[in-house]
Amino acid sequence: MEYPEQEKYWIWLGSIEGIGPKRFYHLIARYGDAKSVFERAEKGDPCLDRLPEAVCNRLLTCRHEEYFSTLFENLDKNGITVVTGLNPDYPRLLSEIADAPPILYKKGAGKLDFPQSVAIVGTRQCTRYGLENTRKIARELGGEGVLVVSGMARGIDSAAHIGALEAGGSTVAVFGCGVDIVYPPENQKLYERILESGAVISDYAPGIEPVAQYFPARNRIISGMCSATVVVEAGEKSGAMITAGYALEQGREVFALPGNVDSKASKGTNIMIRDGEAGILTDIGQILGLYDAKKSLLQSRESAVDPALFDENEWKIINCLIQGDEHYDRMLQETGLSVQDMNSTLTMLELRGIIKQLPGHVFSIAVQN
Repeated sequence: MEYPEQEKYWIWLGSIEGIGPKRFYHLIARYGDAKSVFERAEKGDPCLDRLPEAVCNRLLTCRHEEYFSTLFENLDKNGITVVTGLNPDYPRLLSEIADAPPILYKKGAGKLDFPQSVAIVGTRQCTRYGLENTRKIARELGGEGVLVVSGMARGIDSAAHIGALEAGGSTVAVFGCGVDIVYPPENQKLYERILESGAVISDYAPGIEPVAQYFPARNRIISGMCSATVVVEAGEKSGAMITAGYALEQGREVFALPGNVDSKASKGTNIMIRDGEAGILTDIGQILGLYDAKKSLLQSRESAVDPALFDENEWKIINCLIQGDEHYDRMLQETGLSVQDMNSTLTMLELRGIIKQLPGHVFSIAVQN
């Protein structure tokens, strides 16, 4: 696959072991862009001062054409594409979270950025009640054109993917390992079915084996891609509860399926409902209603912004931000503005109180409705 030049360097930088989101964006901020890191990074450079020595050495070792070309050859050979934060297919909601992965490795034909997306998660040690309701919820959502996101783990996660596929809908599985590794192994057929119409994604490089410590971090992606997270069954301390916690931190809606008070599988979900951390899910109309409300908000936001008040460059940026928060580099690509025009226009819009800058070089519209 051929990538735009700047995306190639994002993929290169994101592929280096030890360069997580915080270090990635720190380097982008210090050097200006990923290509400049490749061309200018040197031993002893103060721009590398936050990197541990081992990571710094690894970065410098990978800064040569052979590594660069081999990286893309291996991706193509294994049928893996990479969706960067600069790509229009990068999930817009995911780009809004504080530690959004700069690159996502992907297998499968499905797109990632849907107008409507819901995470469905739960325990591996689920009950028949949990499995049946998960498939029913996922089927109904898939039938309404909603993207169903989960982690392809045993139990509830697998049922969520199956339900979406039964409805002819699209589903995305987020892995805590490389996308070329089927985990758990018994889900080989499900993995292949997902690839036909959906996708498997991960921020871990191909070949990375599943390790327990990787899964909590991947859960932030599951919740981050979605406006709402549904927890079907979950123990009091479980990965599904971690995902729900991320969703709450990200300002997303959380729903839980109530269960028998004597069921260990429903202990976590019942506690969330009791404590007011999750709404009781009775039908998918509650979830679809969120999107109707969001659509109304976008329409009111659009009507609140008068194009006559802005020049051409300002309107390009405003139009880009009306749909949601956006990273600087992605705006640069979408608007087609030069760096100089982008910087000067952003400054003027900030001074006028029209937009505001968020952490991670992300911008948001500040017009009040």
